[in-house]
Amino acid sequence: MLTRWLSGAMIGTLVIAATSPIFVRSYLPREINRGVWALSAGQSYRWRSEGYATTSIGPHGMPGKTTTRSHEDARRVALWGDSQAEGVCVADEQKIFALAQSASQNRLCVFPLAQSGDRANDWIGQMEWSEQQLGVTDHVFLIAELSDLQMNQPASPTPSPWTQWASSHLPAFVIASIRNLATDDGDMPRKLRFRPGPVRSSIRSADDVQSTAVSGADRSECLRALRRKAVGSITIIYAPKLPQVVDGKVKSIDGEDSDFGQLVQSAIDSNISVIDLRDEMRHSAARNQWPHGFHNGQIGSGHLNVVGNQIIAHAIADRLR
Repeated sequence: MLTRWLSGAMIGTLVIAATSPIFVRSYLPREINRGVWALSAGQSYRWRSEGYATTSIGPHGMPGKTTTRSHEDARRVALWGDSQAEGVCVADEQKIFALAQSASQNRLCVFPLAQSGDRANDWIGQMEWSEQQLGVTDHVFLIAELSDLQMNQPASPTPSPWTQWASSHLPAFVIASIRNLATDDGDMPRKLRFRPGPVRSSIRSADDVQSTAVSGADRSECLRALRRKAVGSITIIYAPKLPQVVDGKVKSIDGEDSDFGQLVQSAIDSNISVIDLRDEMRHSAARNQWPHGFHNGQIGSGHLNVVGNQIIAHAIADRLR
């Protein structure tokens, strides 16, 4: 029996090692750049779980943009956001920044400064740097979840020294297996099914309810903080995951609609432009051109595809050019 277990483990590991370059995304070392941990320039980042793309990492860890040069009369735009704006699921020429530059006939030079997991505190800490070092004149924030516009959210954690060492020395499939065992899809510690002790209740506490109730005021403070940090214009693009396919049914209603209405009023008070792309995404899906999802995943779920990127890119070009 022990021999079977050992031989099975060895054979299974060899199979994963041989096939992981096809199915597993890259795990690359990071370095401090623009005040945050970013991928090193010259690296190639491979993504396989949604879409099937390889991203070239440019200066300052920018995904897909390999130069900071532009035409003399081009407006220089910083694109902020999380993984939706980062766009590693699609090829470099299909990313939002590239499509926006093309739609504007290169009258816009867009710097993709978004990173997976980033939120308001991450963006605010880099805005001054982008204006001084890249000459940014306009800031665009792609918001898929309103919770990203909250000042009480901590900045994204920096990789630990062990993570830095592991990403530089271990094969990608080993890191992926360790991460999947230790954390769930939301990067939260995984709760193993067999363990001693009582099962914690999943019922929300009064503290959770209170923190949600003050989120509107917190978003208003976040917008004011963005306005204080930026010299140039600020545009918020609201593009939540709509429509979605949930349990075989199409969901087109935005559960954060009332919160978005409050956000618009707060943005007006802070001299911030807001673009609502929910209707454009609904109309696109009605034509069977879904803005989210990939054929090797699930249409209507997950990250933006090239259709969704085109909708957002044209909105940026139309507003700023």
